[in-house]
Amino acid sequence: MASAEIAAVYLSLQIYLPVIGTMEQQQYRQLGADRRNRFVGLLAILGTWVNWFIWVGTVKSLATLLPTLRDQMETYTWVIGWIIVIMEVTADLIGPFAAPLGRRFGVRICVMVSGLMIGLAFIIASFSSAAVMAVVLAVLAGPGLGISNVLCKELVGKCFSSRRISTAFAISQSGASISYMVVPPMTQLFLDTYGWRATMLLLGAIFFHMTVCGALFRFPPSCGVIVASNYSVIPDDCVQEEHQSNDNASREPNEHQKMSAFRALCQHLNTELFFNRSYWCLAVMGIVNNVSTLGWAVYFVPHTQTKGFTPKESVILTAIMGMTKVVAAFTLGPLMDKVKIVSSRGFLGIALTSLTVYYLIDPWLTSFWLNAINVAIYACSSFLVWLLTDVLVCEVVTADQLGSAFGWIGIKCAVFSFVLLYLPGLTFDLGGSYTLPFMLLGGLQIFAIVALILLVVEQSRK
Repeated sequence: MASAEIAAVYLSLQIYLPVIGTMEQQQYRQLGADRRNRFVGLLAILGTWVNWFIWVGTVKSLATLLPTLRDQMETYTWVIGWIIVIMEVTADLIGPFAAPLGRRFGVRICVMVSGLMIGLAFIIASFSSAAVMAVVLAVLAGPGLGISNVLCKELVGKCFSSRRISTAFAISQSGASISYMVVPPMTQLFLDTYGWRATMLLLGAIFFHMTVCGALFRFPPSCGVIVASNYSVIPDDCVQEEHQSNDNASREPNEHQKMSAFRALCQHLNTELFFNRSYWCLAVMGIVNNVSTLGWAVYFVPHTQTKGFTPKESVILTAIMGMTKVVAAFTLGPLMDKVKIVSSRGFLGIALTSLTVYYLIDPWLTSFWLNAINVAIYACSSFLVWLLTDVLVCEVVTADQLGSAFGWIGIKCAVFSFVLLYLPGLTFDLGGSYTLPFMLLGGLQIFAIVALILLVVEQSRK
Protein backbone atom coordinates (compact mmCIF):
# COMPACT_ATOMS: atom_id res chain seq x y z
CA MET A 1 0.00 0.00 0.00
CA ALA A 2 2.80 2.41 0.88
CA SER A 3 4.51 1.66 -2.46
CA ALA A 4 1.35 2.61 -4.33
CA GLU A 5 1.15 5.89 -2.39
CA ILE A 6 4.80 6.66 -3.19
CA ALA A 7 4.21 5.95 -6.89
CA ALA A 8 1.16 8.21 -6.86
CA VAL A 9 3.01 11.14 -5.30
CA TYR A 10 5.90 10.62 -7.74
CA LEU A 11 3.52 10.99 -10.70
CA SER A 12 1.88 14.04 -9.14
CA LEU A 13 5.29 15.63 -8.64
CA GLN A 14 6.05 15.13 -12.32
CA ILE A 15 2.90 17.10 -13.09
CA TYR A 16 3.93 19.85 -10.69
CA LEU A 17 7.57 19.86 -11.82
CA PRO A 18 7.11 22.67 -14.39
CA VAL A 19 5.47 24.73 -11.65
CA ILE A 20 8.05 24.34 -8.92
CA GLY A 21 11.01 24.58 -11.31
CA THR A 22 14.53 23.19 -11.27
CA MET A 23 17.71 24.14 -9.44
CA GLU A 24 20.12 26.74 -10.69
CA GLN A 25 23.64 25.66 -11.57
CA GLN A 26 25.11 27.26 -8.48
CA GLN A 27 22.66 25.39 -6.25
CA TYR A 28 23.63 22.13 -7.94
CA ARG A 29 27.24 22.79 -7.07
CA GLN A 30 26.36 23.61 -3.47
CA LEU A 31 24.51 20.34 -3.13
CA GLY A 32 27.30 18.36 -4.80
CA ALA A 33 24.91 17.19 -7.50
CA ASP A 34 25.50 16.82 -11.21
CA ARG A 35 24.18 19.76 -13.24
CA ARG A 36 22.67 17.35 -15.73
CA ASN A 37 20.48 15.80 -13.06
CA ARG A 38 17.08 17.48 -13.48
CA PHE A 39 15.34 15.54 -10.73
CA VAL A 40 17.30 16.50 -7.62
CA GLY A 41 14.50 18.78 -6.46
CA LEU A 42 11.90 16.15 -7.29
CA LEU A 43 13.78 13.51 -5.33
CA ALA A 44 14.16 15.91 -2.39
CA ILE A 45 10.39 16.39 -2.29
CA LEU A 46 9.80 12.66 -2.65
CA GLY A 47 12.20 11.91 0.22
CA THR A 48 10.55 14.51 2.43
CA TRP A 49 7.11 13.15 1.49
CA VAL A 50 8.08 9.62 2.54
CA ASN A 51 9.70 10.90 5.73
CA TRP A 52 6.52 12.72 6.75
CA PHE A 53 4.45 9.64 5.86
CA ILE A 54 6.64 7.46 8.09
CA TRP A 55 6.98 10.01 10.90
CA VAL A 56 3.22 10.47 11.26
CA GLY A 57 2.74 6.75 10.62
CA THR A 58 4.93 5.79 13.57
CA VAL A 59 3.02 8.09 15.92
CA LYS A 60 -0.49 7.29 14.70
CA SER A 61 0.11 3.54 14.56
CA LEU A 62 1.37 3.52 18.14
CA ALA A 63 -1.50 5.81 19.19
CA THR A 64 -3.98 3.41 17.58
CA LEU A 65 -2.31 0.55 19.46
CA LEU A 66 -2.23 2.52 22.73
CA PRO A 67 -5.26 0.90 24.43
CA THR A 68 -4.13 -2.57 23.35
CA LEU A 69 -0.53 -2.02 24.45
CA ARG A 70 -1.72 -0.67 27.79
CA ASP A 71 -3.86 -3.75 28.42
CA GLN A 72 -1.39 -6.33 27.08
CA MET A 73 1.56 -4.89 28.98
CA GLU A 74 -0.53 -4.22 32.10
CA THR A 75 0.63 -0.64 32.52
CA TYR A 76 -0.84 2.88 32.59
CA THR A 77 -2.04 5.11 29.76
CA TRP A 78 0.54 7.79 30.48
CA VAL A 79 3.38 5.23 30.30
CA ILE A 80 2.53 4.14 26.75
CA GLY A 81 1.82 7.73 25.74
CA TRP A 82 5.16 8.83 27.13
CA ILE A 83 6.95 6.04 25.21
CA ILE A 84 5.60 7.56 21.99
CA VAL A 85 6.62 11.03 23.15
CA ILE A 86 10.15 9.85 24.04
CA MET A 87 10.55 8.53 20.48
CA GLU A 88 9.55 11.98 19.20
CA VAL A 89 11.89 13.65 21.69
CA THR A 90 14.95 11.71 20.53
CA ALA A 91 13.98 12.46 16.92
CA ASP A 92 14.20 16.17 17.70
CA LEU A 93 17.25 15.93 19.95
CA ILE A 94 19.38 14.54 17.13
CA GLY A 95 18.39 17.42 14.84
CA PRO A 96 21.40 19.76 15.34
CA PHE A 97 23.79 16.94 14.42
CA ALA A 98 21.92 15.91 11.25
CA ALA A 99 23.42 18.59 9.00
CA PRO A 100 27.05 17.90 10.08
CA LEU A 101 26.44 14.17 9.60
CA GLY A 102 25.04 14.83 6.14
CA ARG A 103 28.12 16.86 5.21
CA ARG A 104 30.45 14.20 6.61
CA PHE A 105 28.90 11.00 5.26
CA GLY A 106 26.56 12.27 2.55
CA VAL A 107 22.80 12.63 2.41
CA ARG A 108 22.34 9.28 0.68
CA ILE A 109 24.11 7.19 3.34
CA CYS A 110 22.50 9.04 6.26
CA VAL A 111 18.95 8.67 4.90
CA MET A 112 19.46 4.98 4.04
CA VAL A 113 20.80 4.19 7.51
CA SER A 114 17.95 6.19 9.06
CA GLY A 115 15.40 4.05 7.21
CA LEU A 116 17.07 0.88 8.47
CA MET A 117 16.98 2.17 12.04
CA ILE A 118 13.25 2.96 11.89
CA GLY A 119 12.25 -0.41 10.44
CA LEU A 120 14.48 -2.40 12.80
CA ALA A 121 13.12 -0.52 15.82
CA PHE A 122 9.55 -1.63 15.12
CA ILE A 123 10.61 -5.20 14.34
CA ILE A 124 12.59 -5.49 17.59
CA ALA A 125 9.75 -3.85 19.56
CA SER A 126 7.33 -6.53 18.37
CA PHE A 127 9.21 -9.14 20.43
CA SER A 128 9.84 -7.06 23.55
CA SER A 129 8.33 -5.70 26.75
CA ALA A 130 7.36 -2.09 27.47
CA ALA A 131 10.82 -1.17 28.77
CA VAL A 132 12.67 -2.65 25.78
CA MET A 133 10.15 -1.09 23.41
CA ALA A 134 10.82 2.32 24.94
CA VAL A 135 14.58 1.87 24.52
CA VAL A 136 14.57 0.69 20.89
CA LEU A 137 12.08 3.34 19.81
CA ALA A 138 14.14 6.03 21.53
CA VAL A 139 17.57 4.82 20.36
CA LEU A 140 16.74 3.66 16.81
CA ALA A 141 13.42 4.98 15.52
CA GLY A 142 13.69 8.49 16.98
CA PRO A 143 17.16 9.39 15.62
CA GLY A 144 16.30 7.76 12.29
CA LEU A 145 13.25 9.98 11.92
CA GLY A 146 15.08 13.12 13.04
CA ILE A 147 18.16 12.78 10.82
CA SER A 148 16.23 11.95 7.64
CA ASN A 149 13.69 14.72 8.30
CA VAL A 150 16.27 17.48 8.69
CA LEU A 151 18.36 16.39 5.70
CA CYS A 152 15.37 16.02 3.37
CA LYS A 153 13.87 19.37 4.39
CA GLU A 154 17.25 21.03 3.95
CA LEU A 155 17.43 19.67 0.41
CA VAL A 156 13.99 21.05 -0.39
CA GLY A 157 14.90 24.44 1.05
CA LYS A 158 18.05 24.63 -1.08
CA CYS A 159 16.47 23.37 -4.28
CA PHE A 160 13.70 25.94 -4.74
CA SER A 161 13.48 29.71 -4.81
CA SER A 162 11.21 31.73 -2.54
CA ARG A 163 8.59 31.93 -5.28
CA ARG A 164 8.20 28.14 -5.38
CA ILE A 165 9.04 27.09 -1.83
CA SER A 166 5.45 27.03 -0.55
CA THR A 167 4.39 24.64 -3.31
CA ALA A 168 7.42 22.40 -2.73
CA PHE A 169 6.85 22.15 1.02
CA ALA A 170 3.09 21.74 0.54
CA ILE A 171 3.54 18.73 -1.74
CA SER A 172 6.18 17.16 0.50
CA GLN A 173 4.07 17.59 3.64
CA SER A 174 1.10 15.91 1.98
CA GLY A 175 2.86 12.70 3.01
CA ALA A 176 1.71 13.37 6.57
CA SER A 177 -1.85 13.83 5.31
CA ILE A 178 -1.79 10.54 3.41
CA SER A 179 -0.42 8.87 6.52
CA TYR A 180 -3.34 10.13 8.62
CA MET A 181 -5.69 8.56 6.06
CA VAL A 182 -3.88 5.26 5.53
CA VAL A 183 -2.01 4.26 8.70
CA PRO A 184 -4.75 4.28 11.41
CA PRO A 185 -7.26 2.09 9.52
CA MET A 186 -4.43 -0.11 8.26
CA THR A 187 -3.12 -0.52 11.82
CA GLN A 188 -6.59 -1.32 13.11
CA LEU A 189 -7.02 -3.91 10.35
CA PHE A 190 -3.65 -5.51 11.17
CA LEU A 191 -4.53 -5.48 14.87
CA ASP A 192 -7.91 -7.15 14.39
CA THR A 193 -6.46 -9.76 12.03
CA TYR A 194 -3.01 -10.61 13.36
CA GLY A 195 -2.60 -9.13 16.85
CA TRP A 196 -0.34 -6.34 18.06
CA ARG A 197 3.02 -8.12 17.68
CA ALA A 198 2.45 -9.01 14.03
CA THR A 199 1.14 -5.47 13.49
CA MET A 200 4.46 -4.06 14.69
CA LEU A 201 6.32 -6.43 12.34
CA LEU A 202 4.26 -5.34 9.34
CA LEU A 203 4.65 -1.66 10.18
CA GLY A 204 8.41 -2.09 10.47
CA ALA A 205 8.51 -3.63 7.00
CA ILE A 206 6.53 -0.69 5.57
CA PHE A 207 8.80 1.88 7.22
CA PHE A 208 11.83 0.41 5.40
CA HIS A 209 10.69 2.51 2.39
CA MET A 210 12.79 5.37 3.80
CA THR A 211 15.89 3.37 2.91
CA VAL A 212 14.72 3.10 -0.70
CA CYS A 213 14.29 6.88 -0.90
CA GLY A 214 17.79 7.37 0.47
CA ALA A 215 19.18 5.11 -2.24
CA LEU A 216 17.70 7.46 -4.87
CA PHE A 217 19.94 10.34 -3.74
CA ARG A 218 22.79 9.35 -6.06
CA PHE A 219 25.09 12.37 -5.99
CA PRO A 220 28.38 11.94 -7.91
CA PRO A 221 31.47 12.24 -5.69
CA SER A 222 33.33 14.51 -8.13
CA CYS A 223 31.92 17.75 -6.73
CA GLY A 224 32.94 16.63 -3.28
CA VAL A 225 33.83 18.40 -0.16
CA ILE A 226 35.78 21.40 -1.41
CA VAL A 227 32.82 23.01 -3.18
CA ALA A 228 30.46 22.42 -0.27
CA SER A 229 32.86 23.82 2.30
CA ASN A 230 33.49 27.47 3.19
CA TYR A 231 37.26 27.34 2.64
CA SER A 232 38.86 29.58 0.02
CA VAL A 233 42.00 29.11 -2.07
CA ILE A 234 45.14 30.60 -0.52
CA PRO A 235 47.44 32.63 -2.81
CA ASP A 236 50.91 31.21 -3.44
CA ASP A 237 52.71 34.11 -1.82
CA CYS A 238 50.84 33.48 1.45
CA VAL A 239 51.73 29.81 1.78
CA GLN A 240 55.01 30.36 3.61
CA GLU A 241 53.44 32.95 5.91
CA GLU A 242 50.57 30.64 6.80
CA HIS A 243 53.02 27.78 7.41
CA GLN A 244 54.93 29.91 9.89
CA SER A 245 51.73 31.02 11.63
CA ASN A 246 50.67 27.38 11.96
CA ASP A 247 54.03 26.54 13.56
CA ASN A 248 53.53 29.34 16.05
CA ALA A 249 49.99 28.24 16.78
CA SER A 250 51.17 24.71 17.51
CA ARG A 251 53.25 26.08 20.38
CA GLU A 252 50.27 27.77 22.05
CA PRO A 253 49.04 26.41 25.40
CA ASN A 254 46.53 23.60 25.51
CA GLU A 255 43.86 25.99 26.75
CA HIS A 256 44.09 27.96 23.52
CA GLN A 257 43.79 24.77 21.47
CA LYS A 258 40.73 23.71 23.42
CA MET A 259 39.16 27.13 22.88
CA SER A 260 39.87 26.92 19.15
CA ALA A 261 38.29 23.48 18.99
CA PHE A 262 35.25 24.78 20.86
CA ARG A 263 34.91 27.71 18.46
CA ALA A 264 35.19 25.36 15.48
CA LEU A 265 32.47 23.17 16.94
CA CYS A 266 30.19 26.18 17.48
CA GLN A 267 30.82 27.30 13.91
CA HIS A 268 30.09 23.82 12.61
CA LEU A 269 26.78 23.72 14.48
CA ASN A 270 25.92 27.35 13.52
CA THR A 271 25.34 28.45 17.11
CA GLU A 272 25.32 32.08 15.93
CA LEU A 273 21.64 31.48 15.26
CA PHE A 274 21.08 31.95 18.99
CA PHE A 275 21.79 35.67 18.56
CA ASN A 276 19.10 36.06 15.87
CA ARG A 277 15.84 37.34 17.36
CA SER A 278 13.81 36.30 14.32
CA TYR A 279 15.08 32.75 14.79
CA TRP A 280 13.83 32.72 18.39
CA CYS A 281 10.38 33.86 17.27
CA LEU A 282 10.28 30.96 14.81
CA ALA A 283 11.54 28.62 17.52
CA VAL A 284 8.65 29.55 19.83
CA MET A 285 6.14 28.94 17.04
CA GLY A 286 7.80 25.63 16.25
CA ILE A 287 7.71 24.52 19.89
CA VAL A 288 4.01 25.34 20.29
CA ASN A 289 3.14 23.68 17.00
CA ASN A 290 5.15 20.55 17.77
CA VAL A 291 3.77 20.09 21.29
CA SER A 292 0.13 20.65 20.28
CA THR A 293 0.32 18.51 17.12
CA LEU A 294 2.09 15.65 18.87
CA GLY A 295 -0.37 15.80 21.75
CA TRP A 296 -3.24 15.64 19.28
CA ALA A 297 -1.70 12.74 17.35
CA VAL A 298 -1.06 10.66 20.47
CA TYR A 299 -4.27 11.28 22.41
CA PHE A 300 -6.94 12.11 19.81
CA VAL A 301 -8.16 8.52 19.30
CA PRO A 302 -8.54 7.73 23.04
CA HIS A 303 -9.98 11.24 23.53
CA THR A 304 -12.78 10.64 21.01
CA GLN A 305 -13.52 7.25 22.56
CA THR A 306 -14.02 8.87 25.97
CA LYS A 307 -16.61 11.11 24.31
CA GLY A 308 -18.61 8.03 23.29
CA PHE A 309 -17.31 7.28 19.79
CA THR A 310 -16.40 3.76 18.71
CA PRO A 311 -12.84 2.91 17.56
CA LYS A 312 -14.13 2.77 13.97
CA GLU A 313 -15.61 6.28 14.22
CA SER A 314 -12.37 7.57 15.73
CA VAL A 315 -10.41 6.19 12.79
CA ILE A 316 -12.92 7.74 10.36
CA LEU A 317 -12.43 11.15 11.98
CA THR A 318 -8.67 10.75 11.61
CA ALA A 319 -9.12 9.82 7.95
CA ILE A 320 -11.28 12.92 7.41
CA MET A 321 -8.48 15.01 8.81
CA GLY A 322 -6.00 13.34 6.44
CA MET A 323 -8.24 13.83 3.39
CA THR A 324 -8.68 17.51 4.21
CA LYS A 325 -4.93 17.92 4.52
CA VAL A 326 -4.39 16.30 1.11
CA VAL A 327 -6.79 18.77 -0.50
CA ALA A 328 -5.09 21.63 1.34
CA ALA A 329 -1.62 20.46 0.25
CA PHE A 330 -2.40 20.63 -3.46
CA THR A 331 -4.46 23.84 -3.31
CA LEU A 332 -3.24 26.13 -0.55
CA GLY A 333 0.48 25.75 -1.30
CA PRO A 334 0.34 26.83 -4.98
CA LEU A 335 -2.30 29.43 -4.07
CA MET A 336 0.01 31.14 -1.57
CA ASP A 337 2.82 31.21 -4.13
CA LYS A 338 0.59 33.05 -6.62
CA VAL A 339 -1.59 35.25 -4.40
CA LYS A 340 0.42 37.98 -2.69
CA ILE A 341 -2.51 39.97 -1.26
CA VAL A 342 -2.12 38.17 2.05
CA SER A 343 1.45 37.48 3.17
CA SER A 344 2.72 34.25 4.66
CA ARG A 345 2.63 35.85 8.08
CA GLY A 346 -1.02 36.82 7.59
CA PHE A 347 -1.99 33.27 6.65
CA LEU A 348 -0.06 31.99 9.65
CA GLY A 349 -1.91 34.34 12.01
CA ILE A 350 -5.28 33.14 10.70
CA ALA A 351 -4.22 29.50 11.10
CA LEU A 352 -3.00 29.99 14.68
CA THR A 353 -6.26 31.69 15.65
CA SER A 354 -8.29 28.84 14.12
CA LEU A 355 -6.24 26.28 16.06
CA THR A 356 -6.92 28.10 19.30
CA VAL A 357 -10.66 27.96 18.67
CA TYR A 358 -10.47 24.27 17.71
CA TYR A 359 -8.76 23.14 20.91
CA LEU A 360 -11.09 25.19 23.11
CA ILE A 361 -14.37 23.89 21.65
CA ASP A 362 -13.40 20.31 20.77
CA PRO A 363 -13.96 18.77 24.24
CA TRP A 364 -17.56 20.01 24.23
CA LEU A 365 -18.61 18.58 20.84
CA THR A 366 -20.39 15.22 21.06
CA SER A 367 -22.00 14.98 17.61
CA PHE A 368 -20.06 13.00 15.01
CA TRP A 369 -20.69 15.51 12.20
CA LEU A 370 -19.77 18.51 14.34
CA ASN A 371 -16.54 16.73 15.24
CA ALA A 372 -15.94 15.99 11.56
CA ILE A 373 -16.32 19.68 10.63
CA ASN A 374 -14.11 20.73 13.51
CA VAL A 375 -11.44 18.18 12.54
CA ALA A 376 -11.49 19.49 8.95
CA ILE A 377 -10.87 23.02 10.25
CA TYR A 378 -8.04 21.66 12.40
CA ALA A 379 -6.55 19.90 9.36
CA CYS A 380 -6.35 23.07 7.26
CA SER A 381 -5.05 25.17 10.14
CA SER A 382 -2.39 22.72 11.32
CA PHE A 383 -1.24 22.14 7.73
CA LEU A 384 -0.77 25.88 7.21
CA VAL A 385 1.17 26.22 10.47
CA TRP A 386 3.56 23.38 9.57
CA LEU A 387 3.98 24.68 6.02
CA LEU A 388 4.45 28.36 6.78
CA THR A 389 6.79 27.76 9.71
CA ASP A 390 9.18 25.92 7.37
CA VAL A 391 8.75 28.60 4.70
CA LEU A 392 9.56 31.38 7.17
CA VAL A 393 12.66 29.50 8.34
CA CYS A 394 13.87 29.44 4.72
CA GLU A 395 13.19 33.18 4.45
CA VAL A 396 14.85 34.23 7.71
CA VAL A 397 17.86 31.87 7.78
CA THR A 398 20.64 31.73 5.19
CA ALA A 399 21.09 28.62 3.06
CA ASP A 400 24.24 27.42 4.85
CA GLN A 401 22.44 27.62 8.22
CA LEU A 402 19.20 26.00 7.08
CA GLY A 403 19.83 22.45 8.30
CA SER A 404 21.14 23.67 11.65
CA ALA A 405 18.10 25.92 12.10
CA PHE A 406 15.71 23.01 11.59
CA GLY A 407 17.81 20.92 13.96
CA TRP A 408 18.07 23.49 16.77
CA ILE A 409 14.35 24.24 16.62
CA GLY A 410 13.75 20.49 16.83
CA ILE A 411 15.86 20.07 19.95
CA LYS A 412 13.87 22.79 21.72
CA CYS A 413 10.65 21.06 20.68
CA ALA A 414 12.02 17.84 22.14
CA VAL A 415 12.62 19.32 25.56
CA PHE A 416 9.14 20.79 25.87
CA SER A 417 7.46 17.67 24.48
CA PHE A 418 9.31 15.50 26.99
CA VAL A 419 8.34 17.74 29.89
CA LEU A 420 4.68 18.33 28.98
CA LEU A 421 3.20 15.47 26.99
CA TYR A 422 2.93 12.86 29.71
CA LEU A 423 0.40 15.16 31.41
CA PRO A 424 -2.61 14.35 29.17
CA GLY A 425 -2.27 10.63 29.92
CA LEU A 426 -1.73 11.30 33.61
CA THR A 427 -4.80 13.58 33.67
CA PHE A 428 -6.86 10.81 32.10
CA ASP A 429 -5.60 8.24 34.62
CA LEU A 430 -6.57 10.56 37.47
CA GLY A 431 -9.82 12.06 36.17
CA GLY A 432 -10.93 9.91 33.23
CA SER A 433 -11.11 12.85 30.80
CA TYR A 434 -8.98 14.68 28.21
CA THR A 435 -10.97 17.93 28.43
CA LEU A 436 -8.41 19.93 30.43
CA PRO A 437 -5.37 18.85 28.34
CA PHE A 438 -7.04 19.82 25.07
CA MET A 439 -8.03 23.23 26.44
CA LEU A 440 -4.45 23.79 27.60
CA LEU A 441 -3.18 22.89 24.13
CA GLY A 442 -5.43 25.65 22.82
CA GLY A 443 -3.98 28.08 25.36
CA LEU A 444 -0.46 27.32 24.10
CA GLN A 445 -1.36 28.87 20.73
CA ILE A 446 -1.38 32.30 22.38
CA PHE A 447 2.41 32.07 22.79
CA ALA A 448 2.74 31.32 19.06
CA ILE A 449 0.55 34.30 18.15
CA VAL A 450 2.68 36.61 20.31
CA ALA A 451 5.86 35.23 18.71
CA LEU A 452 4.41 35.86 15.25
CA ILE A 453 3.62 39.48 16.15
CA LEU A 454 7.19 39.95 17.42
CA LEU A 455 8.55 38.40 14.20
CA VAL A 456 6.54 40.84 12.08
CA VAL A 457 7.85 43.77 14.16
CA GLU A 458 11.43 42.50 13.93
CA GLN A 459 11.26 41.99 10.17
CA SER A 460 9.70 45.42 9.62
CA ARG A 461 12.79 47.03 11.20
CA LYS A 462 15.13 45.48 8.64
